[in-house]
Amino acid sequence: MRNDLKQAITNSYREGDFTLSSGGKSSEYWDVRTALLEPVNMLQATTWLSIDRQDDGQPISYCYAGIGTGGGLLLGALLGRVLAHRGLFVRDERKAHGRKTTLEGWPIPLKGVDEERPLILVDDVCTTGASLVRARQLIWDAAGYQVPVRAAVILGRDPAGWVAIREAKPALTMDVMFREQEVRP
Repeated sequence: MRNDLKQAITNSYREGDFTLSSGGKSSEYWDVRTALLEPVNMLQATTWLSIDRQDDGQPISYCYAGIGTGGGLLLGALLGRVLAHRGLFVRDERKAHGRKTTLEGWPIPLKGVDEERPLILVDDVCTTGASLVRARQLIWDAAGYQVPVRAAVILGRDPAGWVAIREAKPALTMDVMFREQEVRP
């Protein structure tokens, strides 16, 4: 079943001149968000994110946070809905209107969030890890303590580029559904 999503991610690959969310430039772009809009692909991704990685068949977490405005937001929202767990949306930048916040859905109940079942930061693609590390810090700042957090991404680009993940203190653990070399056309 994961082959549908894997093929859709392979098909999402583009070459050109792109500016990444980190601000960096790239001649390659993976439009995983578009691949996730297909219901069967979203089902495969959310199944992997929520249950497949847990030996006991229970959800890996009771709290999910989608990042940015792309696939992370879609995945986080769907996970919260399907599992009836509280979700959180972490913006890249503070809104200029309304509550002017970077965290939508805060405060969230953190009961049950611990090292065994941490809050899961969800994103579609990890290139450097900067968005994940920043989102974790925003959640820590809002909570007032270091909430146990783990990252999960659908596509992990070249691990050599995960500078922010490697330099994060304390370490940020990240699960990756597909590595770039598995889906490269």
